[in-house]
Amino acid sequence: MQWLTLLLLVPAVLVPVVLMFGFAGCAQLAGIDDPGPDSPPSKPAAPSGLNVEGISESKISISWQNNAPDCSTFLVQRTPGGPPFSVMGTFMTTDQNLPEGSTFSYTVSATRGTGPTDTSDPSPARKATTFPAAPSGVIATPTGTNEMNIAFTNHSSTANLFAIHDVNVSDGGFVDGGGALAAANPQSTTRSVVEGTAHTFTITVTVPGFRNDVLMPIPSTPSAPVTAQPLAFKVAMTAEEPGLDGTTIVQRINAANLKNSGSQVRITVRGPATGNLILDKVTISQPATVGDRWDSAAAPVVVKTNVKLAANTSQALGFVAFPLNRTQDILIAFDINVETDPTISSGQVPKTALSGAEAYTLATQPGEAGIPNRSDGAYETVPDTVYLIEKIEVI
Repeated sequence: MQWLTLLLLVPAVLVPVVLMFGFAGCAQLAGIDDPGPDSPPSKPAAPSGLNVEGISESKISISWQNNAPDCSTFLVQRTPGGPPFSVMGTFMTTDQNLPEGSTFSYTVSATRGTGPTDTSDPSPARKATTFPAAPSGVIATPTGTNEMNIAFTNHSSTANLFAIHDVNVSDGGFVDGGGALAAANPQSTTRSVVEGTAHTFTITVTVPGFRNDVLMPIPSTPSAPVTAQPLAFKVAMTAEEPGLDGTTIVQRINAANLKNSGSQVRITVRGPATGNLILDKVTISQPATVGDRWDSAAAPVVVKTNVKLAANTSQALGFVAFPLNRTQDILIAFDINVETDPTISSGQVPKTALSGAEAYTLATQPGEAGIPNRSDGAYETVPDTVYLIEKIEVI
């Protein structure tokens, strides 16, 4: 009978306990884990697809994919940098006011509050680099009939290489070499160019860096373009001829020795090795199609008067309007001052050999540089020789 009595008492004890603690309590009493309604929520999912890229000398663009639908605020952490900055309602931003040519690492986290589980883990980190500062002050100086010296000023403290862009070549953006940046400014290099063609150059500098975590050279924006033409003519004086004081020299340069055309001309002449030399007048003209080979087709264009050349120096005579056509011969005439005192004008005239060039010297009728129809039969012909002229530039 005792076991029957105990069996009848079990419902009387169990029912009140269930009613008191509820079924959850029963589960806990039974050793079952039930989180219940007050357990904290799990963290939001971390953003993915982070993309970071430098877009200027001071800005980096940042974008990502949101994987937490209940989050509209994101924390962007830059390293090196201070605390993260927040971005609301969008999945992209731009980090600004950064130093040029500098690399930073970024992560993004999603957040919905300040609780311990309200912020996601950070996205995988990505690196990006701002552009180096752009160079300026590009100067292209013709140094030959097929070469130019290109100088510029570097403004980047982090860039280590430069590149020269010749926009006139057929592919529209050929990078014509380049090299390491020198410690001093301005930077300078000499490049080969196509004779007879104007060239427009820009310069970029590069810094080793990252674009969306990929290691690569990061270029600056290009410098302002500069255009120049190679020289139309260039030789070096190698000898001198004395006793030409008071003469007129008419220099004929054949078309085969002219490498460029232009509407304006600048002539550079060379002084003697010792003593000074005065040129009373310098003119340029096109040869006459009939008559003597030293006659001009029309009144010569005066380049300059009273040119004083010091020993061992070159002097550019300034641009003058003259239609130089590289397919036609030209005449350049000089009236040599009559003075023989070397401290004033020595009468010694620099010259050099050049195949195809012709010079004509006139002693009996000086002062004919500006005359188109010069004295007949009075000139001495000097073949394959160039007097005074070091180079001719055109624009």
